[in-house]
Amino acid sequence: MSAQTKSREEAGFEPPPVPEEERGRADMYRLLSILLARAPDAATHRLLCELEPDDSLLGSALASLSAVARSRSIEAVSDEFDTLFLGMPAPRIMPYASYYLNGQLFGRSLAELRMRLAALGVGRKSDAAEPEDHIATLFEIMSGLIMGAFASGPLPLDEQRTIFRAHIAPWVSKCFGDLEAADASAFYMAVGHLGRAFIQMETEAFAMVSEHA
Repeated sequence: MSAQTKSREEAGFEPPPVPEEERGRADMYRLLSILLARAPDAATHRLLCELEPDDSLLGSALASLSAVARSRSIEAVSDEFDTLFLGMPAPRIMPYASYYLNGQLFGRSLAELRMRLAALGVGRKSDAAEPEDHIATLFEIMSGLIMGAFASGPLPLDEQRTIFRAHIAPWVSKCFGDLEAADASAFYMAVGHLGRAFIQMETEAFAMVSEHA
C-alpha cells in the first residue's frame, strides 16, 4: 500500500538497523495495516497462502488466516472487504478510534492523536485517503515508528507503550472482536482473530516493559 505519512526515506534518510524481534512486531503491524486498508492483491493473497507459522498463539492465528486464504478466491475476499468496510447505506465495520471512543468520526481522539504525532514529526500526506485514526493508517504509523521510518528514528519502547496505551489499546481489540463476529466474512473473521491475538501479545509485552522500567 502507499504510505499514508511522510517518511524518513522521503526526506533522504536511511532507517537505522532494528533488532529482529522489533522487526517482527513492525511486520505484523504492517501486515494488518495492509489487510485493513483494502482487499489483498494477488501478491498478498499468495503470501498468506504460503505462510508457515509456528505453534505459538500468534502462529496459530496466522495458520488459521492462511487456511482461510487458501479456501477463498481473491474475488471472494474482495467482496467481503467491500461488504464490511464499504457497504451501503453504512459499512458494518467503522475502523476509526473516534468512532469507537467518541461515537463519531473526526472526534477528540483523532485530534489528540494528531497532536502526539506532530510532536514526533509524523505528518499526514496531503493525498492520504483516511484520517490517522483509521486502524490501517494507525498500524502503518506504528510500524514506521518501530522501524525508524520517520525523522525521529526508532521510537523507544516506553514511548511506543505510551502511544499504544493511549491510541490503540482502548479500542482496537473491540474492533477486531467485531470483525471476528462478522460470521458471513470468513477471511476477515480470521483477520480479526489474528489482530486480537497480536494486540493481546502487545498488551502483555508492554506490561512487562512497565514492570522492568
